[in-house]
This record gives sequence, C-alpha cells and structure tokens, in this order.
Amino acid sequence: MKKLLLSVFSLFILNTANAQWISQSTPTITNNLFSVFAISPTAVAATGVTGAIRSLNAGSSWSQNVSLAGVNTFEIHTKHPTKWYILTQNSSWYIKMGFASVTLNSGKPDSILSLHYIDQSCAVAVGTAGKIEATCDTGATWVPRTSGNVNNLNAIWFADKDSGCAVGATGTILRTKDAGLTWTVAPSGTSLNLNGIHFPTSTVGYVVGNGGKVLKSIDAGATWTNVPTGLLNTLNAVYFIDQDTGYVGGTNGLIMKTINGGLNWNTMMTGTTQMINSINFTTPVDGWAVGNG
Repeated sequence: MKKLLLSVFSLFILNTANAQWISQSTPTITNNLFSVFAISPTAVAATGVTGAIRSLNAGSSWSQNVSLAGVNTFEIHTKHPTKWYILTQNSSWYIKMGFASVTLNSGKPDSILSLHYIDQSCAVAVGTAGKIEATCDTGATWVPRTSGNVNNLNAIWFADKDSGCAVGATGTILRTKDAGLTWTVAPSGTSLNLNGIHFPTSTVGYVVGNGGKVLKSIDAGATWTNVPTGLLNTLNAVYFIDQDTGYVGGTNGLIMKTINGGLNWNTMMTGTTQMINSINFTTPVDGWAVGNG
C-alpha cells in the first residue's frame, strides 16, 4: 500500500546548495503521518493514523484537530483557500477541517487511499480493490465510478480539470480525460507497486513506487517512460515544483532532488531514518514532508 510515515518537516531553501530539512515537533498523540498539504506557507495540515493535525504558523506549533481511534486517513487535499478535506480508509468518515473548526460527516465512502480535488467542489477518490468515487458537491454525495480494475489504487492526481491518473498495485496506471467519469489503462512498463503521483504541469507528470521506480509522462499521462534512480528503496512521495525541479521520498528517511527532470538526483539530509510518505510545496522554497513515527 501507499503509505507508511515521521514528524513533520519544514523545508527552507535559499538555493540548491543550501537546502535543508528541519524537524518539527508534532502532538505526542500523533503516530504515522501519511499525507501533508499546505494551503499557504503558514497554513499546513497532515493526516495519518487516528486523524489529522494542522499548523497555522508555519509549523511553530501544531494542534491535533481530529482523533478517530482505529481509523487511518491516508490523504489530505484541497482546492479551498481555508479548508482541507479527508476521507478515511477503514470507516465511513468524511472530514472537513478549516482554520478554526472540524466537521465529521458519516456515511461517506470508505476504503479510500487517495483523494484529489479538481476544484473547490469536485473531487475524485480512489482506494482498495479498484474503488473510485466522485463528488461535485464538496462531498455531500459520492457517485461510484467503474474502471474494470480490481487492484488497489494508491494515489491520484489531476493534471488539469479533466485529465488525471490513478496509480496502484502491480504497476497499475489508470487515466481519465473526463474528470473521472471514465477510465482507461495506461501501460506503465512495470509490475512493481506504484505509490505516488504528481503533475506539476498540464502535460508533465511523475510517478514513484517500489524498487526505486520513477516514471515520467510528457503527454498528460497517456504514456510513461522509466527514469533511472539507481535506487532499490520504496518510494512513496513525489512533488515537482515545475516540470524539471522536484523531490521524491521513501524508506530510511530518503529525500532526493532533481533539477533536470530526473536525469540526475541529489540526496538531501533529512536527519531521520523513518519512512517518508508525502511531500508538498507551496512556493519553490517552502515545503513539507511527513512520514512514520
């Protein structure tokens, strides 16, 4: 499965040579963190085992905003300026978390591993056994979608409002060109589990997975090519600031950076040996990573 995760890290970069990751103190109740998403350089939230945390001061302090015993929340996402959204993996909770409040809604889709909002109202969620659900009323109602796939779908990202891809077990890549209504298989060239995906532009996208696997698309996900990394690490996290500059993260606290579209990679110092599960940037120099422990 996609995720396994660490304490939240604030990243500040003056230039390529001086980049560093700084450990942040999160609430002691927090266990593994699976996803991080920042609305601005100061407003950031993360989600994982038992619920979600947030900071409104760039990580100087954190609050435990949602605590659900025995519940995993694998991804947090939003296109809203002041709210984050979360679907749970092993219950039917749908969480709306704002700057000052949290709303729990029951009876929503479960078995969810990844969630992506296309705009402030419409989102697509994917999960175990090929599950796909869509909403266009900010999660009040969800409509199942079918693709013919029965493999776990670990991550989803949209290149634009219509075109997106979901990735998962045994090299699965599914592509939609109609905002999640219909799906087709995009050959990945691998049978390794694929765990993370990000499109920095409407055409260029990256996928990461087990065995150090990185794939790249330059046609909005229609075709994918292998990007050598020289790694055997499991990679869960990927985020690109632009089509050439980006980060991948995975086992043993690994974060690597490329500035030339994956032709070369530099390993960064993180100060942890925990699994890195998610990376997110709000500006070219303000970023976050979360993981196990």
